[in-house]
Amino acid sequence: MRDLNVAFFDLYKIVDKHIKYYFSFPDGVSDYIRSMEYSSEYGNSYIRGWKDDYYKLKKARYIRTQLAHEVSFDSNICKEANYDWLVNFYNRLLEANDPISLLNGINNPVQQTITTPPDYVIPKLVKSNNTQPAAIPDTAQNNTVQQKPESNKTSGCVTAILIMLMILGGIAAVYFCLK
Repeated sequence: MRDLNVAFFDLYKIVDKHIKYYFSFPDGVSDYIRSMEYSSEYGNSYIRGWKDDYYKLKKARYIRTQLAHEVSFDSNICKEANYDWLVNFYNRLLEANDPISLLNGINNPVQQTITTPPDYVIPKLVKSNNTQPAAIPDTAQNNTVQQKPESNKTSGCVTAILIMLMILGGIAAVYFCLK
């Protein structure tokens, strides 16, 4: 159990960092979940597996929180299916094939430019006898080049619109003050 819990916990941290980096979500997975909640009606209609990913991501966050604050790493909280799903979700994040990336693709189907992100290595789940200490995941840099989609284009448009509205509001204020 310990090996599975450690591998899950380490992978969760990588997924969280990845989400912070790619989506500019300061709270990582928690912001990703909030984004899914905010877009749930649209996402449920257009993205296959939206609800399943939402509930499994919330479950992953719950397991991580329990491991970090409530239970020991020797507990029976994480199942291999939880770890396998998180590996799958991380791979889909790397391919921009996760729910939020897919939703952004529907909203803005422009071809995305690719840049190189920081390298993260998925912790290997090492099954061992109870007599051996827990395996520490390999965190060495990955030699394969990962690709990063361009940052969220929708937020850039919203920011540009807000700036334009502020400028127009300032011009209108000056105009009415001079009148």
